[in-house]
Amino acid sequence: MAYRRFLAVSAGITVGVIGSLIPFPVTGRSMIRATCSRTITELGQLHSDLQDYAYRRYHAAPGTHGKPDEAIPQRQVAIQVKLNATKAQIGVQKFEPPLQGPWPGNLYSDMVALQVELIDLYGSFHSLLQQLEPAWIEALLSRNGWSDVHFVADHFAVIYMCANATKTGNALPQITPAPLVDRFYTKLEGLRITKVDSRGNTQHVNEETLHDWQYALYAIGCTLSFAICYVYPLSEYRKLMCRD
Repeated sequence: MAYRRFLAVSAGITVGVIGSLIPFPVTGRSMIRATCSRTITELGQLHSDLQDYAYRRYHAAPGTHGKPDEAIPQRQVAIQVKLNATKAQIGVQKFEPPLQGPWPGNLYSDMVALQVELIDLYGSFHSLLQQLEPAWIEALLSRNGWSDVHFVADHFAVIYMCANATKTGNALPQITPAPLVDRFYTKLEGLRITKVDSRGNTQHVNEETLHDWQYALYAIGCTLSFAICYVYPLSEYRKLMCRD
């Protein structure tokens, strides 16, 4: 009797060990969702790197042009490679049988397209910072939310919510405490020049200002800042609708 019990226990242990070695099945759609979540997080890191680079350019000597931060293009390329692979994965998901209802592949494609758009915006902003003089960088940061602690905190909160909702598949709240676009319109100055900066930037926009190449770059920076701010609430809507 003892040897039979020993054989039964040994067989049970062996079966349990073999079963634990079998990988848990993961669907391609779950992998797409996890990849999109990681790329959103990496875009947040890219945003932080650009902000750090802008502050380094702000403290540079007047009249100097900045050298590109090699880490920023490398991060952009790495994210782009992941998104390109995700595009290919989305294309073959039509062959995977749906187990929980129709899969919104077109909305995931829109999500990937929004992230690609953000990469382009961040790349343009990086190039602009290399040409903008430190005095105008100070105006760009202070008037467009880059140096506003509360605005930046809410911006990263939106990034975290988007990444977490994409990873878990849970819906985002219908109302968030971070209305970035509304605050950009109402509380940030942007192109509304109403005062002189501490470093002597112009107070009013006149013909001479409009012919200033640095002001043109500053205006482009305001546009890029708004575009970056606008894409994240739009991506919230996309992920609010996405389900497996």
